[in-house]
Amino acid sequence: MKKEPMSKDIGKEDSFCVNDKFTSKFDKVKIGTVVAQKETEPEKQETRQRVEEDRKPQIEAAIVRIMKSRKILDHNGDKEEDRIAH
Repeated sequence: MKKEPMSKDIGKEDSFCVNDKFTSKFDKVKIGTVVAQKETEPEKQETRQRVEEDRKPQIEAAIVRIMKSRKILDHNGDKEEDRIAH
C-alpha cells in the first residue's frame, strides 16, 4: 500500500493506493494494523464503570458459590441465596 502524504498519522485527506511494484520472496506477507486512537480520560472512566456494572452479577454469584462451599452464609448471603433460589 502507498499512502499520501507519507507519515504514520492518518488524516481525513490522506489517500491510499495499491503498490503494483511491490515484490516479496515470501508467500505470505504480514501487514501491520492501524492502532486506534487512545481513549480520553472521561471515556476510560465510562468504560471502567460499564465493565464493573457488567461484571457485578458474575462477581456476586461467585461470592455466593464460595460462601456456600465453605458454608459461611451471613444474613446478606441468606438474602442472596433466597433471591437466587426464587
